[in-house]
Amino acid sequence: LPSSVSDQATNCFSTIFGVLEEASFRPEHICRGQYTVADRALVDELAPVLSKVFADIRPAATMVFADLLEPDMLIEIEVTAFKG
Repeated sequence: LPSSVSDQATNCFSTIFGVLEEASFRPEHICRGQYTVADRALVDELAPVLSKVFADIRPAATMVFADLLEPDMLIEIEVTAFKG
């Protein structure tokens, strides 16, 4: 597990995009994102990753601050994708 929130988020999106591709979805099918972040102080480091990933996509999004399962986990990302 990477030690920085930006690297963890990048890994999350890599996994998410791989799963989307396996299911014949593309990133632009993402219509909702939910980010659980371990500490508000991490947002400034996280924001550029989210901006890059969603530069051309504008899903509805929620960010929640909460403890995660393991102390080294800084972020958890959940998305919903829809093909209409």
